[in-house]
Amino acid sequence: MLKREHYSPAAIAMAAEAMMPTGTDRMLPLPVVVHMTSLSKSKIYADVKCGAFPAPVKLGPKKSAWRTSDIQRWLASRAPARVAA
Repeated sequence: MLKREHYSPAAIAMAAEAMMPTGTDRMLPLPVVVHMTSLSKSKIYADVKCGAFPAPVKLGPKKSAWRTSDIQRWLASRAPARVAA
């Protein structure tokens, strides 16, 4: 189970903002991706390794982040198809 500090107010605000459609593609740090996907860090990196999750972009020697569009596309692919009424 994730500890509460993984869900800082800044991470929650950034995740909410990332879900809003904009013309720019923001870079999301790991805590935000964890919050948005409800996946653990280890699950995210395991899925990246096997190609089931978008790979992060290296921003520096010890810094990576994910494109908002990649995460939104992944989330949309996981959503169940709606049944037309």
